[in-house]
Amino acid sequence: MRCCKQLRVALKHYHDATRSRLEERLLNNQDQLLELWDEYIQTLELQHAITHENQLLTERIDEFLMLECRLLLPEFHNSDEDAGNQSDEMRPAEPTELFDARGFWTHFMDEYDAPFYFECYRASECRAILQRSYQTMVDDIQRVASHEWGLHSGCFGWKGYGQVDATNPALVRFQFIKRLRAASSANLVAEMTRETSRIFHSSKLYGRLYGMRMESQVLQRVNDHASVILQSLSDEHRTLSLRSIMLFGRVEESDKSTTIMNVVIPPRSVPRPPPERMILYIHDCLIYMRLTPVNDEEVDVVYGGHADCLSPELARICVLESVSSFFRWVQHVVPQRLVTSE
Repeated sequence: MRCCKQLRVALKHYHDATRSRLEERLLNNQDQLLELWDEYIQTLELQHAITHENQLLTERIDEFLMLECRLLLPEFHNSDEDAGNQSDEMRPAEPTELFDARGFWTHFMDEYDAPFYFECYRASECRAILQRSYQTMVDDIQRVASHEWGLHSGCFGWKGYGQVDATNPALVRFQFIKRLRAASSANLVAEMTRETSRIFHSSKLYGRLYGMRMESQVLQRVNDHASVILQSLSDEHRTLSLRSIMLFGRVEESDKSTTIMNVVIPPRSVPRPPPERMILYIHDCLIYMRLTPVNDEEVDVVYGGHADCLSPELARICVLESVSSFFRWVQHVVPQRLVTSE
């Protein structure tokens, strides 16, 4: 009996000691777990704080670079002093480069796109692009005047001209011409120019001109006469997107004409598209609009362009959207708000 009692006492001491050691180890593990959990929470809070600070810093840097591009890049303007060194029709002054344009990381349209690095364009680069495009427009107008392009009548009161390259069906050229009457031709040109610029710089207003989904954003305001704009034309489900980087420019000419041009700038870097979407980049496209006062009460309007649309199927889509957007532009911008069929 005494042996059994001693055995029970020994077992009790053993169990108590074992439980005490287990409780001590458990408390130690709990303390370590709490310490690790506190460190994890502190690390997460630090990560969120750093991420938020980086986002704010990136936004401030982007704002500074955009402001720097607007304030410090040379102006694109006309000067009477330089008139003798320029052509009679187009005479922007030669600027002096103040600094090398910098860039920044951005998304093309939405946060799901891969980011890409955008380098700001100098005013001299924009001026050179607009000068080449201006000469292309002049050549197109001369071809129409010499009857090289076919006339398609009945375009809601506009004379419509077009040409398709037999060797390259994806290359399209078109032009619409009409003479508008107004109480003051100078005021009409100024109003149409101002409204057109406002539409192109507003993603909401610009999107209303298209039947398909059109997204746009102003990426760089080079100066008062030129801006770099991202554009994306998508189908309803956004499985196909036609994208481009456009240079929007305005040129005031010596004959009191005003020319507005949208010129595609080939992207310097192209982000990789997501696998579920087909994204194509337009590399060659020019859309122009020339407003010329004929006399005090009449203005000649020439709207045209040419583009390499990559394929005949896309060419038909681009032509349809361009023509549709043009007539919507007429309804928005022309003071009488009418598309006549005379």
